[in-house]
Amino acid sequence: LLPPIVRNRHKFERGHAVIAAGNREMMGAAFLASLGAFRGGSGYVHLLIRPGMEEGFHNLPELILVPIQVDFINEGSASLVGPGFGRTDADQELLYE
Repeated sequence: LLPPIVRNRHKFERGHAVIAAGNREMMGAAFLASLGAFRGGSGYVHLLIRPGMEEGFHNLPELILVPIQVDFINEGSASLVGPGFGRTDADQELLYE
């Protein structure tokens, strides 16, 4: 059911995933979601994070870390909101902007 994988494609032809992670306590889940996006075929992945969460992602050098911004969530071919969202009032405000 899936299309064949073309090995000599450029990363910008393979799709763009945007993942918004909201909580320091869920950094492992954000890492696994990012890794899953790459293994699932995304050519490049933007991970939207809060300040201070950068140190946990050194094992994925191709991952692009961006400060969280609502406008950017819909920029990808696929978007994931979570892990860790919805635990604070600030998260609720951000999600409903």
